[in-house]
Amino acid sequence: MARVFTMEFEFVHHKFKAIVAVRNEKEQSGIHVRIFDQELIDILGQNSLELKEITGFPTQTNLNHPLASSLIETMNKAILDHLLK
Repeated sequence: MARVFTMEFEFVHHKFKAIVAVRNEKEQSGIHVRIFDQELIDILGQNSLELKEITGFPTQTNLNHPLASSLIETMNKAILDHLLK
């Protein structure tokens, strides 16, 4: 079963939104984050992320951008905060 929600998070003094799907199935567990803001897409090099776990980094992300790691950490924290509410 999956849990789908929208999340809002602040990054570099701006608020952004994303749609998050969390799957808890044995074969397909993980987190899918869909991003709609072009500024964030430019930082990550794509408009969606697949995470194996909340604190994990996706494998197909442009981590060469100086803000990419910080952005992913910010999104991970926002997802965790939402799930723990």
